[in-house]
Amino acid sequence: MNTRENEIKLHEIELIRSRLEYLNNIKRPLSGFIKEVKFRPEDAVVVLQNEFAITHAEDKMPVLASYGAGPCIIVAIYDSKNKVAIMAHCDETSDINNLQEIVSLLSLPNTQAHLYGYEVESDSANLRNCYEIVKFLETNKIKISNADILRSKGSPDASLAIDARTGVITSPINSSHLNITEAENSRIDKLEFECNKQFVILQTRLEDLDERAQSLSVDDFIKERDSLAHFNMNEVYFSLPEKVLNSSSELQTFSLLSHKPEINSETKNDEDLKKSPKPPGNMNPQ
Repeated sequence: MNTRENEIKLHEIELIRSRLEYLNNIKRPLSGFIKEVKFRPEDAVVVLQNEFAITHAEDKMPVLASYGAGPCIIVAIYDSKNKVAIMAHCDETSDINNLQEIVSLLSLPNTQAHLYGYEVESDSANLRNCYEIVKFLETNKIKISNADILRSKGSPDASLAIDARTGVITSPINSSHLNITEAENSRIDKLEFECNKQFVILQTRLEDLDERAQSLSVDDFIKERDSLAHFNMNEVYFSLPEKVLNSSSELQTFSLLSHKPEINSETKNDEDLKKSPKPPGNMNPQ
């Protein structure tokens, strides 16, 4: 290992230490939830890995639900004034900043968040993303009511539902509590392909970064490398009350995409993506 590689490794070790210390200070067991599932399956929007959804109390589907989060983390945000709920199932590549536009429309003094998931033995990419989610919430001054994170390896997969009518959270839940339609099954089937596609794109991005590495400081190199690992989450449901929509003249066409990852000419072929190595960590479907 050369001097440069050693500097990067030491910097990474310090980042891991400081992030673990920070998250340990806010983690606590899930509380304030009910175990009995009281919503109907047809009332719930299913949020899968690397997806997010928004709903409200008057919508035909006022419940958001996700399950199967091991290394992943489920984020549920609730605005009690407007009765708006947001849920995201974040893996190591999910860009939590995709939620910034919608979060800016909430009544933040009346908004709280629940975090559930992330096994502490997962790789550093999952730790980084968990830390970024917490910082995102704190930057937006959203109260973190639950932070059941840094869970032991082998813990049951995290699952959570939130009802926009009441703000009540329910856990545990599983697929039997939800209306898994052909559309959900199709999204599940596509997960592995999408993960492989992201992996190929990421490898191309990192190769480009390596060519410029010597011109960057260690700190800048790590920051840019981490930013390259972010991909947009998929919006699977969007419903806001009219009063919230009307509060922003800028929300003419609702789009939360911060960037659109491009596949270069060497990686456009779908067959190449199917043959590509499986990505590390929890990029495989859970």
